[in-house]
Amino acid sequence: MQSNGFVRAPRWLSDDFLCDWPTSGERREGRVNFVESHRRYPAAGPWNVDIVRLLEQGGRW
Repeated sequence: MQSNGFVRAPRWLSDDFLCDWPTSGERREGRVNFVESHRRYPAAGPWNVDIVRLLEQGGRW
């Protein structure tokens, strides 16, 4: 997601998706909460999201 297209994120995220922001200690649980938190955040300019770790069915990729 390099263009603030967070409304498209749910198609790639599971219902039990978790997102941790280590710097602030925040956690978003669920794909809807992830999208909503980004939609409401008053950011100026584009957001960039980098995947650091990807898990699939409990295993590491």
